[in-house]
Amino acid sequence: MTVWYNFIRIHKTLRVTPAMEAGLTDRFFSDDEFVDIVDEWEASRKGSPGTLSVVLGLAKLTV
Repeated sequence: MTVWYNFIRIHKTLRVTPAMEAGLTDRFFSDDEFVDIVDEWEASRKGSPGTLSVVLGLAKLTV
């Protein structure tokens, strides 16, 4: 739910996503696109913890 709320849903008052407003990203994401990003990240992990920021191109988002 958090991903949808912060990265996908465009808020009426902001007219952008909260992630865009916070400066975490400069683009909109679709549901399918975000699923592909997470799938790519999980495939690259190979059992070790990593950061989702590399896949998303974000500066501070870590998992």
